[in-house]
Amino acid sequence: MIQTIIVIAVVTGCVAYAGRHIYKEIKRNSQCENYGCAGCAFYEKCKRNKKIN
Repeated sequence: MIQTIIVIAVVTGCVAYAGRHIYKEIKRNSQCENYGCAGCAFYEKCKRNKKIN
């Protein structure tokens, strides 16, 4: 019984972590007006350059 509870807790934690990570990535990428840059490694640098210009 205890083993089942531990496994359920670990799986729930993993699903929650993955869901949070996916949500944050979708939110970050949807803020970009140019969807070609979604997931780009230089997204933050481009965002800073837009503020400067």
